[in-house]
Amino acid sequence: MANDDGVKAEGLWFLVGLLDSMGYNVFIATTSKPYSGAGKSITWRFKARVEDLDGFKGVVVDATPSTAVLFALKKLKVAPDFIITGINHGANLGIEDIHTSGTFGAALEGVLQGFPSMAISKFLSGNTERIVFTREDERFLKSLIENFSLVVNNEDSMRCMPLNVNLPVGRPRGVAVTRLSMKTYDHVEFVEEAGVYSISRNTPGFYDNGLEDCNDIWAVYNSYISVTPVCIECLATGKPGCFGECGLKILAEGFADGVYCL
Repeated sequence: MANDDGVKAEGLWFLVGLLDSMGYNVFIATTSKPYSGAGKSITWRFKARVEDLDGFKGVVVDATPSTAVLFALKKLKVAPDFIITGINHGANLGIEDIHTSGTFGAALEGVLQGFPSMAISKFLSGNTERIVFTREDERFLKSLIENFSLVVNNEDSMRCMPLNVNLPVGRPRGVAVTRLSMKTYDHVEFVEEAGVYSISRNTPGFYDNGLEDCNDIWAVYNSYISVTPVCIECLATGKPGCFGECGLKILAEGFADGVYCL
């Protein structure tokens, strides 16, 4: 397990509790502070603390999320069945978000090191500062993780990794296995205060840029949990269309309302 919101993040501990309740042996590789926007960047010099984290084995690094994953796998020789990152405070939807997100970057690092990985984020409305999970989130995620554990048994499943998952704002209606949208932020502002700049991309309506049936944005706007394969092998070989070989249809099964868009 890893995340980009820091060791105290609510999303991290919600997911840790969920996996623990399902009987998984959880190892936490996390950052000492939030690293949102770090993407898959690596920190070349950093401090790391291997310690007990509320009863769970883990490591906390003063570095990026990808570095935390790499350190756990290579230095500590952790060999997980799979890696789940998140739950991110806010959605990671579309081509721009996955290249920026430290949560997705950590999952990508896991795949590059040979482990099936899934990044999970939750879409928030407005400027919500606190992430709130419901019993429905818990129920749907448990089923999704159970299905994910079946997918990774398929020897071809790594071809479609990592998976990028987004929970909708309200009650999920089901799971949709979706395409990645080409959404970009068409309005960016730089806000200056006392000589320090911050970036604002939270402009109304930006999600309309790429709102198409059966992509990740369409899914969360229609209250589905969006599961989007980001096939790095397809990207590397220039041969898209391998999704049918990865057994991803099972991710949408077992739900009253499941959609497979690939």
